[in-house]
Amino acid sequence: MTATQELKTLSDEIHELQVCSEERLKAQHGRFNVFTTLLSAHDEVRLHTRFIHELLNPAGTHDCGKLFLKLFFETLQKYKALEHDDSPTSESWTNYSEQNYSVRKEVRKDQGQLDLLLESDSHLLVIENKIEAYEQPNQIERYVEYLESQKTKVGQVIYLTLDGKPAETHNGKAYLRISFREHIMAWLERCLQATDQIVSINQVLIQYKKVVQQLGKTADHETMKAIKELLRTTPNFISQIPLLISAADSLRQDLLVEFMRDLKNKLSQQFDVTDRPGMKPQDEEPFPGLVIQPRDYDFTQNMPYSIWVEVTPFNSLVIGLEAKWQRPSPLSAEMAKSLSTAKASLGQQSQAKKYHYATAEKTWTGTYWPVGWHDLAKNFIRHIDDLSPFLDEQKRAKRIDEIDQDVSKYLELLKDSLKIAKEGDISTDQ
Repeated sequence: MTATQELKTLSDEIHELQVCSEERLKAQHGRFNVFTTLLSAHDEVRLHTRFIHELLNPAGTHDCGKLFLKLFFETLQKYKALEHDDSPTSESWTNYSEQNYSVRKEVRKDQGQLDLLLESDSHLLVIENKIEAYEQPNQIERYVEYLESQKTKVGQVIYLTLDGKPAETHNGKAYLRISFREHIMAWLERCLQATDQIVSINQVLIQYKKVVQQLGKTADHETMKAIKELLRTTPNFISQIPLLISAADSLRQDLLVEFMRDLKNKLSQQFDVTDRPGMKPQDEEPFPGLVIQPRDYDFTQNMPYSIWVEVTPFNSLVIGLEAKWQRPSPLSAEMAKSLSTAKASLGQQSQAKKYHYATAEKTWTGTYWPVGWHDLAKNFIRHIDDLSPFLDEQKRAKRIDEIDQDVSKYLELLKDSLKIAKEGDISTDQ
């Protein structure tokens, strides 16, 4: 059997296992989940931050006191967090575990809103939870600076993500990072064992564990066991896994180029669309972004900005009014006031229409969004497990249509905001 045939056979068998697993869940009524019935599995704040807060909080309604908090520190002691330089931390969590904490969520400080704040008389922990959202400018650095300002207390800033990825905004400041896939899953296992006789809490933990598994695209125990047995019987395939991953990542890059090409063709049906000039001419930019101009009335004329659609380093797709190269200096007082007013107006309109609007002005390329930007797509072909929808022509065309509609909505909002700014109908202090 050739490597290609072996791969197809293994793929077919894994697919069959997944189908069987889905049927088993249906038969056992195992697909119902109170969390995902009410909220998105990717809802960082309302689902994950608030549920983790409730577990960690000794005063939580679980009435288990410090049990879950103690198990959290035990998990960190066994499964080492990573330092900012990728080395396993030497931090001992024994002293942390012995403290009496107040545990608060979504705490507003001068340095920003802290997702979780654990504070005792002598210790301090800040946990920043990120699943899909972007880091705000200098976010982790600011949180470390908050920690440093509490001179009488020792502590850490912990960056919690799906896979334990490094923070982009620490700027050399020391912090720790942990993941849902390893640390939270291990913690939940300990919590489940400890509440085996407390049925009401145990059942909720089982459902939350399934949400985390869904986030990490982790198979259930029986399916994973069967897949491991398949791999055991096909050792030749295991040696091909690095090559397969490399090929899939290369395919991901190709699909992103193709998608941006198709999106440009779609947008060109109603707008004038050109490729954004490279930020660094000497560097090759596979996804340089698109510059969009309305055909009927270009409301950005005579401005040192243009409307861009581009892919971020996190493989999300965004649109905004962005500087052509870098923030113009100096801006006239009239232009600065107009942009500030437009920013306030766009924020209000976005909130009223429930569109996502980012207030961050600095971009990943060092350019400037004078009125923030909107998300068009998150987790945009970010990982190789995001490829399936982009291989299906109908699904890809549908997604392009949705983005085309979102671009039109954004341009209407932006045009109205600049009009309001010109007429001076809104305070810039909002």
